Amino acid sequence: MNRYITIFSVCVFFIACKAPKYTALEIPILKETYFDSAGKKITDSISIAATEWKNLFKDEHLKKLIDTALQSNNGLLAFQEKINMSNAHLLVAKNLRKPSLQANIQTNAERYGNFTMNGVGNYDLNKSNNISASQRVPTAITPDLFTGFRSNWEIDVWGQLKTRANVAALDVNILQAERHLLTTEIVATLASLYYELLALDEELLILNNNSTLQKDALEIVKIQKEAGRANELAVQQFEAQYLKTMALMFDVKQQIVAVENQINYLCGKQQQTIVRSKSFLKKELPINLMAGNISMLLNNRPDIQMATLELEKSKGNINIARLAYFPSFSINPYIGLSSFSVTKLISPESIAFGLIGGMHFPIFTKKQNEANWLIAQATNKEAYFKYKDVVQKSVAEVQTQLQAVENTRAQLSLKEQETNTLISAITTADNLYKAGQATYLEVLTTRRNALDANIEAINTKRNLFISAIQLYKALGGGWR
Repeated sequence: MNRYITIFSVCVFFIACKAPKYTALEIPILKETYFDSAGKKITDSISIAATEWKNLFKDEHLKKLIDTALQSNNGLLAFQEKINMSNAHLLVAKNLRKPSLQANIQTNAERYGNFTMNGVGNYDLNKSNNISASQRVPTAITPDLFTGFRSNWEIDVWGQLKTRANVAALDVNILQAERHLLTTEIVATLASLYYELLALDEELLILNNNSTLQKDALEIVKIQKEAGRANELAVQQFEAQYLKTMALMFDVKQQIVAVENQINYLCGKQQQTIVRSKSFLKKELPINLMAGNISMLLNNRPDIQMATLELEKSKGNINIARLAYFPSFSINPYIGLSSFSVTKLISPESIAFGLIGGMHFPIFTKKQNEANWLIAQATNKEAYFKYKDVVQKSVAEVQTQLQAVENTRAQLSLKEQETNTLISAITTADNLYKAGQATYLEVLTTRRNALDANIEAINTKRNLFISAIQLYKALGGGWR
C-alpha cells in the first residue's frame, strides 16, 4: 500500500512541475484625483453618487416616472430574467461538487451466440454441480434485470470544481453590476428628458406670449400705416416676425411630443400625456454637487465594478486552465437488486452492490489544455487593460461634467443678465419708435434679440440640469 502511495505522490509531483505557471495581472493602484477649472485639487469628503435618486430629485412627478420605469421598463425586466438564468447556472456549478444519486431501473435481454464466451460460459455453467436448478441461466434469451441506486462523485481534490463555482458566482455578480449600469442609464436619461420637457414647456409659453405681443404690434403698425406714419415694408416685417414665431411654436410642440414618447417608452407604457411640473425657470439644482475622490468612484460606478469582477473572473479561469493538467478522481458506487429472473429479483439473494474508483490522467488532451491555458492568459490581460480603460474613461467623464456644471452655471448667469437687459430694451425701443427716434427695424431687432436670449437662457438652464444629472451618472449614482 505504501508503495502505491509513493508512486501516486511522485506522479502528482511530476505533473505539478510540468503544469504551466503564470502570475495573473492584478488591479492597479490609482492615485488620481479631480481638479477644478483653476487646476486646484477637489477634496470633497462625500460623493453625490452615494445619494439615492429618491433623495436626489425633489420633483414628485419625476420621482413617480422613475419609479414606474424601474418597475415596468422592458429592458430591465428582460435583464432580470438573464440574471435568473445565471443563478440557475450557478446552482448547477455548485452541485457538481456533490455526489449525484439516481434511482435506476434497468432491463435488457440478449441471446448469445454459441461460439461466444458468454454463450459457451452459460452453457457450461448450467452443467456445473455447484449450482441448483433455480440458478441455471436461460440460454435461449438471457435477461438482465437491475433495480436500485447508482451514484457518481467526482472528488474535487485540486479545487477545480470549487473554482468553477466561484467563477459562476462572479458571472452572477457581473450581471448584477450590468443591471445597475442599465438602471443608472435609465434614471439619468429619464431625468434629462423630464427637464428637457419642462424647458420645452417654458419655451412654448414664451413663444406663445411673444406671438400675442407680436400680433398686437402688427395691428398697431397697420393702423400707423393707414395714418401715414408707417409704410407697407414695416407691416410686412412685423407680419413676417409674427409668422416665424408661430412656426417655431409648432416645432416646439413636435419636440414635446417626441420627448413625451421617449419618456413613455422608458416607462414601458403606450403614448400618454406626461404629468409634470410648471415654472421651469424657478427650479434649482437638486443638491450640492460633491464629487468625492477616485476611491469612491471605483466603488460606485457599475461599469468599474463589472471590470473588476471580470478581472477576478479571469484569474479564476487561469486556475481552472492550470488544474486541467492534473488528474481527476471519481467514485461510482451502486446498490440494488440484480437477477436474470423476474420471480427471483425481489429476494435477499439478489442484492448486489459495488464500488468503482477511477483516476484519470490527461494525456491526449495536452494540446487542448495548452490552448485553454493561452486563452486564459490572454483573457486576463484583456480584462486588465479593459479595467484601466474603463477607469480612465470614468475619470475623464467626471472631470468633463464637473467643468460642464461650472461653466454652464457661469453661462446661465450671463444669459439671464442678457435677457433682462434686452427685455428692458424692448420698452426703450417702443418708446423711441413712438417718439420717432427709432426705426421699426430697430424695434423688430430688439424684440427678436430678446426672444432669442430668453430661449437661450431656458436652454442653458436645461443644459445645467442635464450636466448635473450626467455628473451624478458619471460618479456612479442612480442605481441605489
